[in-house]
Amino acid sequence: RASTMSAEDAVKAIRIKTGSLRRLFKERAMYAEEVTSGEAKVAAMKRENADDGDIKQQENVLEESAMMVQDNATRLHDALGSLQVTVEHFESDAMVEASEEYAAAVVLLKEVEDALRK
Repeated sequence: RASTMSAEDAVKAIRIKTGSLRRLFKERAMYAEEVTSGEAKVAAMKRENADDGDIKQQENVLEESAMMVQDNATRLHDALGSLQVTVEHFESDAMVEASEEYAAAVVLLKEVEDALRK
């Protein structure tokens, strides 16, 4: 399928996949921060002997945030794999490889891969 793409279509696909991966990568940090702040809020509420109902409600919010982290991790992994395959497929296409979109994709792939190793 990809081999019959024009260079223009390939660059467009790379731009779209790069945008998706960039968005998911930013969401990853946001959701992780939500979990961290939610854990702190629950701990503070327990220390302050807050109402059990309020604590339970905050724990539910925290649980939802944790589920979003998992969902994001799956979607991030899928987007990363998709962009990797596309970039690898076109790495020998001089017109595609010379594009700003291709260069941006390579930089983002390295950034995401490095972050996921930590």
